[in-house]
Amino acid sequence: MKYIEWLTQWLEYYIRPSVKIRTYGRYRLIIEQHIKDKIGGMEQDSLSPLVQQSFITGLLQNGNRLTGKGLSANSVNAIISVLQNSSMPSTRHGAKVVK
Repeated sequence: MKYIEWLTQWLEYYIRPSVKIRTYGRYRLIIEQHIKDKIGGMEQDSLSPLVQQSFITGLLQNGNRLTGKGLSANSVNAIISVLQNSSMPSTRHGAKVVK
């Protein structure tokens, strides 16, 4: 399964019913702006720790889509939170933990 397919299901079935609308919107924005185009097309089980770290390093160095500069630590931590939270339920279905 592609990671973006899992994220879409996770967002709708795990997150939307259990969080405030603002949190849901923030997660959706993070997925659309930062995750979808860079690692969303990868198979979920190919998201190794090295791939994850490379993605995070890229965000810190040049993750701002408007300026090409690095994202702030707070922004990157929010993205990491989405990556970590989305990995937990999927492990029950045989997927590897994304860290």
